[in-house]
Amino acid sequence: MNNLIENYNSSPAFKALFQIASNATPNFGLLGAVEQIIVTAYNNAQKKRVKLFFEQLGKGEIQLSESVIQEEEFLYFFTSTLKAVIRSRREEKIQFLSTLFLRTLETSSFEQSDLYEHYLSIVDELTLTELILLKMLYEVCKNESEDKIATEDWWIGFDDRALLELKKFNVVLNRDELSFIIAGLVKTGMLKPIYGWSAKSRVEISVSLLEKFILAVSPDSVFASTGYK
Repeated sequence: MNNLIENYNSSPAFKALFQIASNATPNFGLLGAVEQIIVTAYNNAQKKRVKLFFEQLGKGEIQLSESVIQEEEFLYFFTSTLKAVIRSRREEKIQFLSTLFLRTLETSSFEQSDLYEHYLSIVDELTLTELILLKMLYEVCKNESEDKIATEDWWIGFDDRALLELKKFNVVLNRDELSFIIAGLVKTGMLKPIYGWSAKSRVEISVSLLEKFILAVSPDSVFASTGYK
């Protein structure tokens, strides 16, 4: 929170972005008492998400200048990311979104606009459960030889670890539900269906694509208490 205040007080650019974010929460005008209660609760939830997003941005090492925030590419990706933040239900997912934005800003990678939009759309669409599973798949795959990845025994071991890990985020699944969610991750392009597949070969994992995505979007703090980085 101190970083947020310091950035706001010292940076006109940061103030401008905060103003854009403040204007992103809707104002429904004059309403009845019940409607006003609902709208107030809605706006408070939106403001909480925006505040968390800016707190995460305040932890970055990039100093925003007025010239940077006047760039069309930067403003487009900032507002696009902000919309995804407002749609997010879980605070941990907002950390993924802010990590993507910060790491792209730190590496001046907004020029790769198609890739940013692709990663943003993936994070926006996925649930926190799906993001955690992708992170876990990467952490397990990077320490395994290719011939051992996605074998029957490998998936059994992964399922055991994933079910325990997800409980730490208050997500309780059985094995069938977990398999169903993992199969759905083929929509990201990082996992590929194996036609005629059985439990012995659920999906094929593109480790290189998965690695690029996770390094771009995954915050360390989400997994700090669980042994995953």
